[in-house]
Parts: sequence; structure tokens; C-alpha cells
Amino acid sequence: MRLAQLLEAAPWAETEACFRRAYCGERTPGDLTDAEFVDLHEHVYVQLLMLDPEPSDVVLDVTEVEDWPADVYGIAPGTKERLGLCLTRWEEWLGMEVAPSALERFPAPEIIAHCIWEMSFNGYEQDRIARFREDLERMADAARQGALDTEEVVLDEWMPAPDDDGADAGDGRKPDGRT
Repeated sequence: MRLAQLLEAAPWAETEACFRRAYCGERTPGDLTDAEFVDLHEHVYVQLLMLDPEPSDVVLDVTEVEDWPADVYGIAPGTKERLGLCLTRWEEWLGMEVAPSALERFPAPEIIAHCIWEMSFNGYEQDRIARFREDLERMADAARQGALDTEEVVLDEWMPAPDDDGADAGDGRKPDGRT
């Protein structure tokens, strides 16, 4: 079953309940209420429903881990290599096959809650995530060409400005304000 099919089978009310259990409370960023935090992730859920899935050979897996609600990652075709997906386009996420073992471990709403958490790690809008990915790619290219002294890289130079979403790169929060 592809993630898009799973999303259609997981109403927001059920997904929200799973999300609140896993990510609200002590995990809610200090500058957001639980309600605001949930609203941001519901916004992602709604956006996902409007997108067309793109075929992907990556298999999406969700596993239990100690001291965190779940680990969400991709598995590269023909390997067991785990791939970070937080910068992946959401259309590609939707086209990924969900690992049968994940479907056995978690109900659909919980898988969706964990995926939405991972998808929104670098922002709640795809264009923002794309800009962040492009900035990282430019920095990597510059470093490979020797045009970037990686010892002198200051995060403020490539992190979103504080007025983007209230996050100040110097305060230790992630680009979307999470710690």
C-alpha cells in the first residue's frame, strides 16, 4: 500500500489523536501551544490530500525506537540502506510503498502522524523545504569546489530569517522553530 492510499484511509481526527499522543506535551516547542502545533501539522495533512503521488522505488518504513515515538525513513531499492526523508518532496512521499512490517506494527493514523512529523521537520510548506534543500545543495557544492571554508560557516548565513516563522537561528531551534 502506498502512503497516498494510507492517507485516504486515515481521517484527520484519528491521525490527530495519534499525533497528540506522540508529539504534544513535553515535545511541543516552547513558543507554541499544543493546539497551534497540531494546527500546523493538520495544515500539512490537508496539503497532502491535494497532491498527486509520484512513483517512487523507495520503501517507507516506520519503526519503534527508544526515547522517541518512532523512526521514519526510506529504504533504498535493492539495499537495506536507510534514507533520511525530511527533505523529500511530498509527492514522492505519497508514491512510496509502506513497508508491510510498518503496517503490522502501527495503525494507519499512527503511520500518517509519524510521517507528517518527519515531512514537516524543515517546515510546513513545500516551497520553504525546497528553498532549504537548495541552500544546503549550494553549500555542499561550494564546499566540494573548495569555495567554502566549512570551519567558518555560520548557521545564520543560511538558516531562515527570524521573520520567516519566528525561529532565530542563534537560539538553537530548528528552522521551523522546533528544538
